[in-house]
Amino acid sequence: MKTTLASAVCTIVTLAIVAMSLRYLTDFWPLSFIYTLQSHAGIAAMSGALVAIMLGARRYGTILLLAAAALTVHSVWMSREFLPAARDVAAGAPTVRLMSFNILSSNHANAGRIAEEILSSKADIVYLFEAAPILSQLSALSEKYPYRIGCGEVTRGCDLTVLSRLPMKKRGAWGLSDLRGERFAVAEIDVGGRTVHFAAIHLTKPYYDDYHSTELEVAGTYFARHPGTWVVAGDFNSGVIAPDMQHFLRTFGMTTAGTEPATWPVAAGRWGVALDHVFVSPDVAPLNLERMEDNYGSNHFGLIADLAFPAE
Repeated sequence: MKTTLASAVCTIVTLAIVAMSLRYLTDFWPLSFIYTLQSHAGIAAMSGALVAIMLGARRYGTILLLAAAALTVHSVWMSREFLPAARDVAAGAPTVRLMSFNILSSNHANAGRIAEEILSSKADIVYLFEAAPILSQLSALSEKYPYRIGCGEVTRGCDLTVLSRLPMKKRGAWGLSDLRGERFAVAEIDVGGRTVHFAAIHLTKPYYDDYHSTELEVAGTYFARHPGTWVVAGDFNSGVIAPDMQHFLRTFGMTTAGTEPATWPVAAGRWGVALDHVFVSPDVAPLNLERMEDNYGSNHFGLIADLAFPAE
């Protein structure tokens, strides 16, 4: 019986390791979410390998344990590639506080609490995704945030919404694929005399065919046509270690706004996955990145980032 169980466990762990390892050969979209979960899957595989060893499969179990450990360590190393470099920021450099939050389209019961959190957050710019519940709160929010994309401003619907207390020099919203529209918005805002492109993005889940990679490419085409200072944030439905996310960040030289907290699933707390991100171009100096303490009924936690814009 122990031999049969050991064989079964070894088979499962082997398949898991093979699935994780395929990322080094090809960006195979049916496994894309496993790539994001490589740290979690690696720890699970290590646990399985230990069980196999205890069941008697010592030699093969040890091989599996070492392979799983290598994949886990590499996943952590990959995530550190995109951390911002430490830099000194001169006193008086312009700063912007950004909030990014997928509030969940069915979360109408908490719309009032979300609006109160926005108003008390001291955020200069707010990105909201699946924002229909906030429609009832726009009147109160518009007093502090008179500039907007979404919920009838530039857009037809109320899905992705950008609120700003700073004037928008230019603004636009587009679809990234034929699956969903108006999930990419860009506002050009003057920060200390510099034009900064603030982009909000909500990408399709990575296991919906190859839409995730295609949408990143479409957004990237826009970035390439509009060089300059960029702040890009939103619900990417994928971690930074996914192959298409790595390619995107390397292409545009972007970093995260700091060590990324887990934002999904809410029930997992700090042990979840960072699917929501704040990315910045090299001329932006991130000061702080925090997860909102309350999820306000959403299935994601929101992020708040403080960003400085040193003189060029």
